[in-house]
Amino acid sequence: MRQFSLILLFPSILSFAQPLVHQEPHHIPIIESRFARVLNVSAKPGDTTLFHVHQNDIAYFTVKGANLFLEELNEEPRRTELPTGWAGSNLTHTETPLVHRFANLGPTDFQLIAVEVLTEKFSQKKFSQFGEVLHENERFSIQNIEDQILVSEVPMVLIEISKAGELTALELIKPRREFELVRGNDSAQLIIVQLK
Repeated sequence: MRQFSLILLFPSILSFAQPLVHQEPHHIPIIESRFARVLNVSAKPGDTTLFHVHQNDIAYFTVKGANLFLEELNEEPRRTELPTGWAGSNLTHTETPLVHRFANLGPTDFQLIAVEVLTEKFSQKKFSQFGEVLHENERFSIQNIEDQILVSEVPMVLIEISKAGELTALELIKPRREFELVRGNDSAQLIIVQLK
């Protein structure tokens, strides 16, 4: 019986030995505040990440899509495609941390922006409508926007993506702060991630 108990405990011990998502080498922290941490996630063809732990609610926007191999700890691996422009989020990691890794199976580079919420408090304020909503739930609103003056009741992250797929500007904007958004000459897309 004693051996059986050790075997059952081994997978849960493994989950604590993995790096947190912002410590994994393919997940590069770009900016952080008390509200959020923004990560530039990239993988060249054939790259495989380390198993790593997600423990915060997180939103994603794919800059360069690819076919991926996904493997969660103690689960069957699977293949999936994340196309360019895909947006999504996960609101379960705070209560049930996710331990996983991925590999880029495609012939081109993979890149996405990940925005982790670092606070447990939910704002009662509403999201502002700035442009085309790509993804929205009670915690995140991801929108594709044009040049304009922005004022939001909740914190937001500005992501400017160049035509070459590079992140050319990034800023965390506090609630109720006016921000004039001007598109750069090489800008292909402006994304706002509001969070609460």
